[in-house]
Amino acid sequence: MAISIAQPRASQIPRGLVKYQEARRLFAETGHKPPPETTMRRWVQDFGLRTTKINGRVYVSYSDLLVPHAAWVNHTYSELLATRAAGATGTIP
Repeated sequence: MAISIAQPRASQIPRGLVKYQEARRLFAETGHKPPPETTMRRWVQDFGLRTTKINGRVYVSYSDLLVPHAAWVNHTYSELLATRAAGATGTIP
């Protein structure tokens, strides 16, 4: 008996969403060391970024990860996090 693994179709994945591994690859193309997956998961938690689960795989908006990544690269992540903790509202600055 053959077992097939459910794979999400490209049409099932909303535009702009990527898996963490894909985000790492895209960040590597910026010329900076890509962050570990655990770091990106922390960004999602710290900033309340939305994730979407399709067939057991977690997808996150690449554009939502850009601001925390820029702060991480520029070593200003703690200041960005403090701004959010101080009650900044709306989208990530």
